[in-house]
Amino acid sequence: MKKNVRTFILINVFILFITSITYANDISEEYNLYNIAMEEKDLSTQTKLFIEGYINNPTNEKFISFMINNLDRVMNWSEQQYNLQKYKQAILGYSSIVSLAQNDTKLQIDIEELNTLIIKAKEKMDQDNEKIMDKEASQVKNEENKVDESQNNLLPKEKHVEDVDSDIPTLEEILELGAKEYKASAKRKIYMEGYELYPESKELKNELTNTANSLFFLGNKYHKAEDTLNIAISYYDDILEMPSLSNQLIVKVEKYKKLANEGILYRTVEEIIELGNKEDIAVGKRKIYIEGYKLYPNNEIIKKELANTGVLLLQLGINKYELGDFKLAINYFNDILSMPEVSKQTIEDVKKYKNLATKEIKFRTVEEILELGSKEYTASGKREIYIEGYELYPGNAQIKEKLEYVSNAILQLGRNNHYKGKFNHAISYYNKAIETPEVQQKTAILAKKYKDIANKNTM
Repeated sequence: MKKNVRTFILINVFILFITSITYANDISEEYNLYNIAMEEKDLSTQTKLFIEGYINNPTNEKFISFMINNLDRVMNWSEQQYNLQKYKQAILGYSSIVSLAQNDTKLQIDIEELNTLIIKAKEKMDQDNEKIMDKEASQVKNEENKVDESQNNLLPKEKHVEDVDSDIPTLEEILELGAKEYKASAKRKIYMEGYELYPESKELKNELTNTANSLFFLGNKYHKAEDTLNIAISYYDDILEMPSLSNQLIVKVEKYKKLANEGILYRTVEEIIELGNKEDIAVGKRKIYIEGYKLYPNNEIIKKELANTGVLLLQLGINKYELGDFKLAINYFNDILSMPEVSKQTIEDVKKYKNLATKEIKFRTVEEILELGSKEYTASGKREIYIEGYELYPGNAQIKEKLEYVSNAILQLGRNNHYKGKFNHAISYYNKAIETPEVQQKTAILAKKYKDIANKNTM
């Protein structure tokens, strides 16, 4: 029994020893890989080592830190690999960024765009593999036909029609030439010329679409800065001249060309939101979100930010209006009215205050209006004060009551002038009584009656 227990203990000690060595080796390998990457002087090689380190050790803080701090560098390296037709390396780079974004949701990374690039790289890699297989099959076929060719050479050579067009490249040669070309613009030229020769070729149509997407991606890159907008437009023009593209792609390119011509820079949704958050001035926010809306008209976040910015501008306009700066207030209100996605309530408030500012009705509190009206001794003066107050506070019962009182007083002034034979003065007062808001129906009826009589110059 003691012997069995002793054996069991020895086995457990041995397992623990082996596990410790394995764990230590894993840590050592991570540490060595990180040190090798840090000591590498070539930036491209160093980036590749860090990407591989992160893919193999996605929880290692050092590799995670490098990826987060060097996202642009990793993205540029991946694009370079794609342009060099090293599609496997490109997929590795793009995949590492996708993995990072999935593990850290705080990072503002367009995963959908990256997945699209990965798919494109995989398609290119599959196409290359197919071409290699086709080439190998072609070599075997050539070997089999060597005997036939040697025999044919012994016979008198007949002249065929196709000999006249012997300088015209085959479809396979065009596709191979395009695949070897790493510049998108050069690919475009090759595939467009090939399309003229073989307009029914599905392979050429696919390559034209892929090339157009590559040119669009390049156009977007130059679309991000004001001093390179002309370059972006030239890329968009190149795409629009290409044959066999889908209507969806053409519409998208035309849209981005129009935006570039308007001076609107291309940004991702994340960049737009970040830029808007950093902008302290409401007018600046408005410009950023309107441009973002033109890029992404269906994005709910941008729509929400536009609505919020409309509210901010409304408050600024009201502030200027209350200070008596009617011109600047109207400018704010017009800015809001020309914005998309502003709430109906905001629009209603804007129209109300714009109307007040246009009429240059000075802002006053209800108390100030009532006090000013009580100090005014003429009925016409009181009427003007209370009408302005009514436009500010149409639901206020005190102002309504004052307007009813004033309309009666003005009616009486009309009657006084009427008795004196001053018919024009009387008609003027009757009109004021009729046009006063909240006038009692009885008062309005009497004013119209006496107005008709005065128009006949009779008592």
